[in-house]
This record gives sequence, structure tokens and C-alpha cells, in this order.
Amino acid sequence: MTQANLYKFIEDEKNKKQDDDAEERRERGNAFVIAGWIFLLFGVMVALFFHPSSPRYGNVNIRNLALGLAAVGIALKLWGNKIRRSAPSKY
Repeated sequence: MTQANLYKFIEDEKNKKQDDDAEERRERGNAFVIAGWIFLLFGVMVALFFHPSSPRYGNVNIRNLALGLAAVGIALKLWGNKIRRSAPSKY
């Protein structure tokens, strides 16, 4: 194997690893976005179904739970989008 072929082989391996890393980042970012949507959905469901009855029973923590779930969901969505944007485009 000549020096030029060895250099080309090493460069090809680096590019292949970068492509795999970019794909992994995109998948991880998508997973965080989906998890964020799920947390946001659960926050809305808690607010819709449990919040109207919570003042009757003297429990105001339901509102805090719904807000916390929504905040975690929004944070996960933003973090997932940041991870997806950090991956280089394949085109």
C-alpha cells in the first residue's frame, strides 16, 4: 500500500465516521423532540383533567405539576432541535 493510498484510506474512514456521527446526532435530536412533545402532551392532559377538580380538594400542586411537565417538554424540544442543528447536513 502506497503512502497516497494509505492517506486516502484514512480520510475515507474519517469521513465515514463523521457521517455516522451526524446520523446519530439527528436521531438523538429527534428522540429528544418526540420526548418533549410527550411531556408537553402529558402536561396539557394533567391541566385539562385534574386542574378543575384540584381547588375542591385543596390541592394546588396539580397546577405546578402541569406547568413543570410543560416546561420539561419545551426544554427537551429546544434541546433536541439544538442537537439536530449541530449535525452537519448530508447534502
